[in-house]
Amino acid sequence: SLRRLLNRKKALKLKKEKNPIWAVLWPVFSEKECIACFALGPKANGTSLTPEEGEILDLVADRAGLFWVQKRLWDGLEQMNRQAMFGWMSAAMIHEIRNPLTALNTLIQLLPTKKNDESFMESFQKLMKQEIDRLSDLTLDLLYFSKITPEKSDKIELSGLVRRVGQLLNPLFRSKQVQLRVKARKSLFLKGNKGQLESLVINLLQNSLKAVSAQGTVEISTDFLLKSPFGAKWLKIDIKDTGRGISPENLSKIYKPFYSTDLLGIGLGLSICQKVVENHQGFIKVKSHPGKGTLFSVYFPGEPNP
Repeated sequence: SLRRLLNRKKALKLKKEKNPIWAVLWPVFSEKECIACFALGPKANGTSLTPEEGEILDLVADRAGLFWVQKRLWDGLEQMNRQAMFGWMSAAMIHEIRNPLTALNTLIQLLPTKKNDESFMESFQKLMKQEIDRLSDLTLDLLYFSKITPEKSDKIELSGLVRRVGQLLNPLFRSKQVQLRVKARKSLFLKGNKGQLESLVINLLQNSLKAVSAQGTVEISTDFLLKSPFGAKWLKIDIKDTGRGISPENLSKIYKPFYSTDLLGIGLGLSICQKVVENHQGFIKVKSHPGKGTLFSVYFPGEPNP
């Protein structure tokens, strides 16, 4: 009704004392709802609006309405993104907590047969303490999904980290009758977050374990690259398995959150791996042949040997 009135009269005559004042009201519509109105006072020369000035005001009002429509859409998208991110981070947290619990559960099942093995008991206590500390860190903050800050960054010896994770997961591999081979070259240093890197190795090894049947093998190795496509002094982690492989049409989907060909899987392992690699300014590549196996290669910038 306001638009019809304005289109018919184009102006409303107001009275203030004895001098008439002409004011022009231009409504702003957003999805058929009048959300605002431009109010223009009298022109300095006392003349009315020209048709060209009216068209300009029409354009300004339409643009203002369009802006508010877009703002509402962006506000809705931001809200949806926040909800989606919260859901993703919650699921990722569950996934990360479940990984060490699976390995520790396997170790606990071995306790009755290994309680007189001093070497096993000493190793078990050490690994249990490390994983409990890591779970505690997870509950304090979201290490795996945040950027690495200087206070969370340390110089890490890669081969020692890989061997510790291999020692933790070895009982799990044995229970599935899969051989785990660790070939870690010493004195490979990089700067990063220990918890995130452990998560990376655990996720890649457990993914390979799921793809390999009994009597199969999974091999993890580390090396130093004097020359690489990314520059000199880069480190590489290779995880190679003899599993079922990944079909070509699925290779482009493996890093998408919640994508999984495993009915019991959450589909976040490789998504977390990609995030960790990005946090460390690295690269991850995959080669796979259906029925023959898969090779994941992760590259990180190295640090000088202290």
